Amino acid sequence: MITAVETVIGAFMLLGILTRVGAAVGTVLALNLMLTFVFCRCPWTQDFPMIFWFYFFPIVLNAQLIFDRSSDALGLQRVVRKVRFGAPNK
Repeated sequence: MITAVETVIGAFMLLGILTRVGAAVGTVLALNLMLTFVFCRCPWTQDFPMIFWFYFFPIVLNAQLIFDRSSDALGLQRVVRKVRFGAPNK
């Protein structure tokens, strides 16, 4: 299930469809996975730094994408806004 959600989020971000929604879902998903692996008593807990950085970077990158407007430049949102309002993006 997680793989399917990550695939959909990645496709949305690559196509520029609902990038902020995809980034928000990706942030929550990465935070959930990081907290799951941080607090579990698993045999790979000695690899904590690797697990932490593996999930921390997607959290930061997705959170940055939520507040960044650069996705509007190439995404589908720009086309929809242009067709709907008939005015160029500012």
